[in-house]
Amino acid sequence: MRKCPGGLVAEDVLGGYPKGFKVGPLSFSLKEGEVLAVVGPNASGKTTLLRILAGIVPLENGELKICGRSREKLRNLKPSFISFIPSYPEADVMATPREMIIASSGNVKVALSYIPFISEFLDTKLMYLSSGQRRLACIARGFSTDPKVLLVDEPAAHLDIRMQRAVMKALRSIASKGSIVIVTMHELHLIPLIADKVLLIKDGTVVGYGKPGEIMKKKLLEEIYETNLIEVKFERGSIYLPQPF
Repeated sequence: MRKCPGGLVAEDVLGGYPKGFKVGPLSFSLKEGEVLAVVGPNASGKTTLLRILAGIVPLENGELKICGRSREKLRNLKPSFISFIPSYPEADVMATPREMIIASSGNVKVALSYIPFISEFLDTKLMYLSSGQRRLACIARGFSTDPKVLLVDEPAAHLDIRMQRAVMKALRSIASKGSIVIVTMHELHLIPLIADKVLLIKDGTVVGYGKPGEIMKKKLLEEIYETNLIEVKFERGSIYLPQPF
């Protein structure tokens, strides 16, 4: 089982691009086995936050500890510690999903255990796959290292309903082993299915943080997205859909 002693603690974290967009200061914490959904409009800072946590974008201020390690010790980590899956596939189109997984020091059997659908095209070059299949292959590559911390930018993008459900189930499975999972999402209807906590951000600042049922409120979401929504209630809470035009 993957363990992350101490979990993830971010206190007044501020970071971003030199002379460019900044995220923060913001604070949140996660225990082993928890899933955080980072939610907000386009260009609100969701991807930047993941890149800060992954060590790709500089952390300029604040305190960040992941699995007991301070930010000074969070450099050049192996994919088995932190795995970052970007929203756009970053791979050689002449490579196959199997080759991608092996090249990233991943385990093909682990990838298949989480995303069995990739067996259908495991040895097909990416150039011959649909955008959804490519996305699924890149997600499986990130899962294949069985990381302690998994960061996924828009895990449901390009996927059909069946595949979205499969990926959400896999994310919960990874978390159940003790890993910390952080995802960015635009699919508000999927959040109650996956998230233990939600971080709402807009313009790089926090506008809400807590359990989905406490944070995902119609009025607040309408203010953030500047659009009208329809609330559909079910046994786990509520889901929100765009109002017809």
